[in-house]
Amino acid sequence: MAFICPHCKQVAYTRTSRYLSDLTQEEYLTCSNVTCGHNFSTFRAVRETLSPSALPRAGIYIPMATKQRLAEVQLLIRRQKAGTENQLELPGLTA
Repeated sequence: MAFICPHCKQVAYTRTSRYLSDLTQEEYLTCSNVTCGHNFSTFRAVRETLSPSALPRAGIYIPMATKQRLAEVQLLIRRQKAGTENQLELPGLTA
């Protein structure tokens, strides 16, 4: 998975990762800009359910997105399919 380097704004790629829990992963990234050379780590976590699993596992709780949030995501997906946006940006998430 790619991420944007916070320093030079070039693409940084995941070199390795490890799971900290069933819902959280730590990733180690390297900037693709050799002049920058930034190495850093990020956390990736499951935040909310947009569509429930058909195979839910006991002991795993992921809150369901609100109806307003689901409507926002659907609108963004429609815009992306229509070609008005190059990348899906979810409300409330900033780089």
